[in-house]
Amino acid sequence: MPPPGFDGWLPPLTVGRFFTTWSLHPWSAVVCAAMVGGYLAVRRLAVGRKGAWPWRASLAWLTGVTLLAFATQGSLRVYDDSLFWIHMVGHLVLVMVVPVLLVAGRPLDLVVAALPDGLSLRVATVLRGRVISAITNPGVGLILYTAVIAGTHLTGFMNQMMLHPWLGGIEQLMYVTAGVLFFLPLVGVPPIRWQVSAPLRMAMFVVAMPIDTFTGVILGQTNTYPWPAMAAMHPPWAPSLVTDLHAGGAVMWIGGDAIMTVMFGLAAIAWARSASLGEGAELGGWLEAARANYQHGLVGSGSPTSAVSASANPDSDDALDAYNQYLKRLHARRD
Repeated sequence: MPPPGFDGWLPPLTVGRFFTTWSLHPWSAVVCAAMVGGYLAVRRLAVGRKGAWPWRASLAWLTGVTLLAFATQGSLRVYDDSLFWIHMVGHLVLVMVVPVLLVAGRPLDLVVAALPDGLSLRVATVLRGRVISAITNPGVGLILYTAVIAGTHLTGFMNQMMLHPWLGGIEQLMYVTAGVLFFLPLVGVPPIRWQVSAPLRMAMFVVAMPIDTFTGVILGQTNTYPWPAMAAMHPPWAPSLVTDLHAGGAVMWIGGDAIMTVMFGLAAIAWARSASLGEGAELGGWLEAARANYQHGLVGSGSPTSAVSASANPDSDDALDAYNQYLKRLHARRD
């Protein structure tokens, strides 16, 4: 039976209703409005002091807030008590898509850029201090992400949320917070202590991927709907409870892994681009050092002077002469 206060089934979800169904939630509306207004106000100060601010960062922030409003007030919120697969779409938006866009908006950099030099230095020092460093530690973000994903889907939390609606807002806050702390050190170069290299970012995305996979597979293999209070809200026009449950598991598994794969690909592209920068880049520097060491090893069999010159500058005239002498010796041995 539907819970007390039930006022009728929602109409069937269509493509049109997916984009046009909204239900105003005051707290969400206030928070989203404050995020937009605050960002634009600080951006204006930053532009006044620095002369410019990347439009891509502003667009990412505004898009993230728009999706946050949609996930907490649009059809993703209206239908999430009735359709589990919609509930899971909303979760992915809140824990992955919205946090990535908010972090890409570079709010911490914006605040530092907007403040006077002396104050911005103090704020930058705080952002790299012990407290913030402990909170933004990549390991902490991964643990929190894991706990939130598994704890809200593989326990009775969702049933309690249906019985106590105020838990819905706590759930949304947990998802966004966990997502932001996980992605903060992995997207861009935020002004915090943790400057994660591209290879480590890729590794973090690979490590996090099984969390979504495991949760999705467990839900996809469960043949008994685990949340009675949510089952009572299941409309008669919807797929069966088990079908809906399996669809939600597929959303978490496939959707979560797809997003992590995209993030992995972007990190790989960033790593490849850094290689093209040459000696100063992480991959390019390593390759350049390997090339220099290899060339030094080849010419080292020649004169000591040539070997020293090659080790000092593998592209110098002495190094090239030594390398040519090595090729001549190699050719002579073959003859």
